[in-house]
Amino acid sequence: MSLRALFLDFGNTLVHESPSRFELYAIEARNGGIDVDENQMRALMSRAHAELPIEIGGAYRYTDAWFEAYIERIFHDYLGLARERLPVFRTHLFATFSDAATFRLFPGTRKLLVV
Repeated sequence: MSLRALFLDFGNTLVHESPSRFELYAIEARNGGIDVDENQMRALMSRAHAELPIEIGGAYRYTDAWFEAYIERIFHDYLGLARERLPVFRTHLFATFSDAATFRLFPGTRKLLVV
């Protein structure tokens, strides 16, 4: 029987964000006038991830709708950003993580994938 499909975890297995996802969120915060560094953002993001349930209003973890709640938790609940400013932050963050230029291959990725 020949191989018909191969499923690979993409994020933090084959590629990683550069700069880190924590710094990318911190950059977005700083661009919006919120003074936070990468380490502070890491703590906030970890806290939000631990606090939010796997499912929010029918949206499972890591779906766009779940990330909207995640971003709201970080930027509004923790950092005090006005709710009406959230759409701009969400749009920028979704665009950042949709841009291939945000990601770098881990060493050996190309060799792994060449058949």
